[in-house]
Amino acid sequence: MSSRGEPRAWLGTIVAAACTASRPPATAPQCRDAAAIVTNDMPNNDMPNNGLTVQALTKNQALVTALAGAPLTAAVFTGDALASPYAADLVKYVVSCALDPCDEVELPTRTVEQRTLAASFGGAFRGELGLCGDRYNQLAAAREPRWRDAAPSAGCLERVSACVLARTNALGQRVVLSIRGDGTALSAQVPVQPAFREHHGTPIVSFAPCGGPPGAGAPGDRNCGWAPRFVGECVAGSRVQLAATTPAEVRICAGIYGCDHDAPGAGPTTLPASDTPWYGGTWLATSPTPADAVAFTCPANGPILDASRRAGYYAVMVAAPAGLSSVPMTTDVRRVGPVAPDHDQYPAPEREVFTYREGAFYGNLFAVASPQFPSNTMLWGDQFACYGDRWDKGNALLAARLCAGTGSDRDGAGTPCFANPPRACDGPTPACTTTDLVATSCVGIRADADAARRWGHPYTTYLNHPCDLFTDRRVCATALGASVLPLLQSSVR
Repeated sequence: MSSRGEPRAWLGTIVAAACTASRPPATAPQCRDAAAIVTNDMPNNDMPNNGLTVQALTKNQALVTALAGAPLTAAVFTGDALASPYAADLVKYVVSCALDPCDEVELPTRTVEQRTLAASFGGAFRGELGLCGDRYNQLAAAREPRWRDAAPSAGCLERVSACVLARTNALGQRVVLSIRGDGTALSAQVPVQPAFREHHGTPIVSFAPCGGPPGAGAPGDRNCGWAPRFVGECVAGSRVQLAATTPAEVRICAGIYGCDHDAPGAGPTTLPASDTPWYGGTWLATSPTPADAVAFTCPANGPILDASRRAGYYAVMVAAPAGLSSVPMTTDVRRVGPVAPDHDQYPAPEREVFTYREGAFYGNLFAVASPQFPSNTMLWGDQFACYGDRWDKGNALLAARLCAGTGSDRDGAGTPCFANPPRACDGPTPACTTTDLVATSCVGIRADADAARRWGHPYTTYLNHPCDLFTDRRVCATALGASVLPLLQSSVR
């Protein structure tokens, strides 16, 4: 197989059911009417990311078991249900996976402690992927009850379990994922990320409002007042030209993240030098004036296409020109000049931006788990994962993500990372059956049982870069071996 994953068949755009939340989420974009909402919109995060800590899963089995028996509403948070460590973080991800984008579950505010907790989450947990809601029913042509209205179905619990496992990250990073499987659709465009992955997401300074008039000083150089647009794809080394659709400053960054203005290759200024990301967020170019096209050389930060070509990704930011306070929401860029016949498009679709198949996650978090395992052990009870075929050391890949390992599936004291060791998704004895490299059902074998069980609602995760889930490229290369080394050559940093 080539280093580039095979494109998944395009699933199209389907109009979703109406949003029924009584008010839009306070920190999310305004919910639109039913005719304007398409199923591949994710208005809370735009694309799912993983940032749930391992402790949230290991310390809250009683909570998730209780959630499985009732509608997912504020009524389930009676007493001290959210008082245990990481409980709120876990429920946040459960709600995000389960409910529709315009749905939310308000947090209790009866006590001082509850009010403090509610304030830290913006007053409510908010839906995003709709895997137990109208969004799932539309995409899967199903008629399941919504979890917000009734106790969840067995399929709903499996889908949410797979989603939550897929979004668990022991390193405390906010890594953007493409999650594919039952009741999901690929998007026609990928939003530029407004925060770096470190520390559960470090906001990029340039996306913050300016303290004074945004048009003051040198507009293209200022590190405030910018707005994210979308990710483009190009052939590494080729010359790309973009022009704004209305008068606006345009900034181009390497990768899928926004950036601050700096010397080319110097890296972002948001983080301390010791935390500078290797994976992107570097300034490439700024339009000379709001009326001019911006030109830049396509970075070599994508997968190898063939013997002589490699893909690259760039992120587009726009800002108001001097004298104006803002740009219209419809302001974007368009390609000008020569365009290559393939792998040269703006915006680039999700299937072209996320091409590295990590693996698949499946099982049931909500069943009572027995036996109990050490708190630093993952994939216990009915929790399972498998790794994709391009990883030489698939367990090391998943250990780095789920147990904060650095190239081994055991910690420094020799404790196994996994109670249920991951298997290869493919191969002579595959864990999963797949269609277009997306798992449709997978086998799980518990450490404390002899019989295997097949799970029908796995989710497959794809990454933008093979080392997205490692602390740095050197650790990635050590852990994953020769299969990824060609993919790291001439990368962003």
